Amino acid sequence: MAVLLGLALFSGSLVLQSSLISHLRLLHGTADLPLLVLVAWLLHPRLPWPWAWAVLLGGLVGWVSGLPWFVPVLAYTLVAALTLMLRWRLWQVSLLVYLFLVVSGTLLVQTLTWAALLALGTSIPWRLAFTQILLPSALLNVLLALPTHGVVMEITAWALPEVEEVA
Repeated sequence: MAVLLGLALFSGSLVLQSSLISHLRLLHGTADLPLLVLVAWLLHPRLPWPWAWAVLLGGLVGWVSGLPWFVPVLAYTLVAALTLMLRWRLWQVSLLVYLFLVVSGTLLVQTLTWAALLALGTSIPWRLAFTQILLPSALLNVLLALPTHGVVMEITAWALPEVEEVA
């Protein structure tokens, strides 16, 4: 059940990203809805196969974007590593941790995207990319983080209910 729901959630976030969210711009930055959904989905402690979700979503994003396929896979896998590390280290994951992961994940994804574009021959100065793309993208992601977190947490609570131990 959780696998089918996760596939539907990731597919829906990708469709919304490519059709609606990518047209909501602040300067030259856009929000990254699949990243927000991935981080919120990975914060659930009983989620099966967390690494597979990151690779799957990275592959889907690489398939629909103009980047080489391995850039989103690598970026989302690194974001998943950071998310899982914090989830394992902290006793209880709060909304503040989610916002920290959203901002740091945005920085990571945008930096790897900038490096890939630079390697492909597109010359974007770092200062311009930082002020015109990266910071506005981080702001848009933070603005979309709260509703995304609420929706994904409700879906995971329904799909992956807590197991009560009977003594």
